[in-house]
Amino acid sequence: MVALNLDWLNEQLAQLPLPPWANASIIDRNGIFVARRPNAERYVGQPLRDELRFMLQGKESQVVSTTSLEGGRVLVGYVPLDADPKGLFTGVGVDQDVAFADVTSANRRGLLLIAGRALLALLVT
Repeated sequence: MVALNLDWLNEQLAQLPLPPWANASIIDRNGIFVARRPNAERYVGQPLRDELRFMLQGKESQVVSTTSLEGGRVLVGYVPLDADPKGLFTGVGVDQDVAFADVTSANRRGLLLIAGRALLALLVT
């Protein structure tokens, strides 16, 4: 068995070059947070919520859309417990609204252009 220095692990997680609207977590095989960014002091030692425990299962990396620990919508990319390296869940979540802001804006502009051109075509005919 290998001992983990949780302070060191949280320091390493804090140094990841993630945007301010992202989070990163490391969870042990019992579903307990061993490292978290941001708010390590709030989460470390706490269990993962029951409705998110499905992410601990499996052998392949996944990406899911779910509700964050803070209550917002997030996209979470994660490696479950049975994937290599075995025994630790690692996940990174990004705010879904922020992640898709450019796409949403482009879609709105596109719809407005289509509607404008349709209106112009009706006026011309």
